[in-house]
Amino acid sequence: MKRLSAATYAALFHASAATVSDAERSAIAGRFLQLLRRQRAMKLWPRILMHLQRLDDRAHGRTRVAVTAPSADCRPAVAQQLTNLFGPVTLDLTVDPALHGGLVLRVGDDEIDGSLRTRLRRLHHHLTHA
Repeated sequence: MKRLSAATYAALFHASAATVSDAERSAIAGRFLQLLRRQRAMKLWPRILMHLQRLDDRAHGRTRVAVTAPSADCRPAVAQQLTNLFGPVTLDLTVDPALHGGLVLRVGDDEIDGSLRTRLRRLHHHLTHA
């Protein structure tokens, strides 16, 4: 039997669970996990979840933005600014105190690095190689 990709599994599950009630969705999810186990495809589960998130975001008109910030305190302000720019957003916040300031944003395949850490690295590189 040919193995399906994580994206295909996600699309099949999303299509089958899109128009049913929560109770039916729970039953479908249980059968889906049994299917993955029978086909020895459980190792695909993390990627299937990632694809399901993308499909759900697309279906609800949301943009998923991964934000790395030096603290979690900025979450409400960042969420508001990103909502103003992109419309409805789903914010995945990662805290990295090593940034010292600024943010790193990832929207789809695009990354915007406005962190102080990166700016200091660029300044150091510029000063040592000038």
